[in-house]
Amino acid sequence: MKTKLALFSALLLFLAASSTVAAGKSGCLTCHTSDATLKLLYKPPAMGASEGEG
Repeated sequence: MKTKLALFSALLLFLAASSTVAAGKSGCLTCHTSDATLKLLYKPPAMGASEGEG
């Protein structure tokens, strides 16, 4: 029983710590929700020559 409680506590602590890191100023949420950064990094797919339809 004590082992399960210790394991659950460690898992809970890890999840709490990782969520605060991701929400930081230089974290994933800042980059992935920035319109300017996404527009800067976006590269449209290359359209090859095609014969067309019909």
